[in-house]
Amino acid sequence: PPGAEGYFRYQAAVANPLPEGTTLVTNTAEVTSNEPDLDPLDNRSTVVLGAQPGADIYVQKVALPATIPALPGGDMLYRLRYGNLSMGIATNTVLTDAIPANTGYVADSLFLDGVPLTDDAGDDAGQYVSASNLISVILGNLGGGANGVITFTVRLADVLPAGVTGIDNTAYIAASVSDPVVSDNQSTAVMEV
Repeated sequence: PPGAEGYFRYQAAVANPLPEGTTLVTNTAEVTSNEPDLDPLDNRSTVVLGAQPGADIYVQKVALPATIPALPGGDMLYRLRYGNLSMGIATNTVLTDAIPANTGYVADSLFLDGVPLTDDAGDDAGQYVSASNLISVILGNLGGGANGVITFTVRLADVLPAGVTGIDNTAYIAASVSDPVVSDNQSTAVMEV
């Protein structure tokens, strides 16, 4: 029917060892139909993954304010999706996020995959370090294909300094193994105020 959409998910095993000199694995999906297609250019999608040793971890961040634009004194939820795009294990994985200027962390708003985390170090995987104004979540060892979501809330200052038109915030993910694609190890959300 018109407007129908969907997705197809699968997991493929990559040859181990890869042929010498292989540095990328490319996969292309294509959809076809018996009906005429008015825009055949969008029927194909290709993904290229690094094939070097290590683990390709990533973080993607979005800001979800209570209002748009975000208003002084209002709350803003940050949602961070993370994962391991490779088959290797990302060991000792940690996600960190400095609370942005002109905001304050809302106590006890840190969640990992929908489960609340305490703000204190050592109680569970998460913590809010007030001295450095930093969120830290220990994700441990992420197996190939593992992923999840971290959320937390900040409150904008009641009065923003003159000239402030946006709140920028960057999250970082790191592991103790090499990462063949480091460009996706940080993500910044920018919200207009």
